[in-house]
Amino acid sequence: GLKGEPLPLWWTSDFINADPGKPGTPCTIDKWIVGEFNCSCVGVSKCLPACATKDTPNAGFYDIPTPDLMEAIYLGSLMGQKALAILQAKKGGF
Repeated sequence: GLKGEPLPLWWTSDFINADPGKPGTPCTIDKWIVGEFNCSCVGVSKCLPACATKDTPNAGFYDIPTPDLMEAIYLGSLMGQKALAILQAKKGGF
């Protein structure tokens, strides 16, 4: 595996609605399942300059241009806030 490798900065998962109901009919109960886990996030593509490649093996966080970094921080914070609100509503708070 990945012994000795750093953990990816971002993890995502793809959710699939397992109970979509009949077309055009509103669902009364949504049942979501995880389709896959990823260690990259298409939604934060502004951060691609931080991804190490064969040509840029030492790429990192500070290689992201400032305007892109600001947008990524905004999006990441917004996603975190939404996720936390969902968890708190589901679990009754922390």
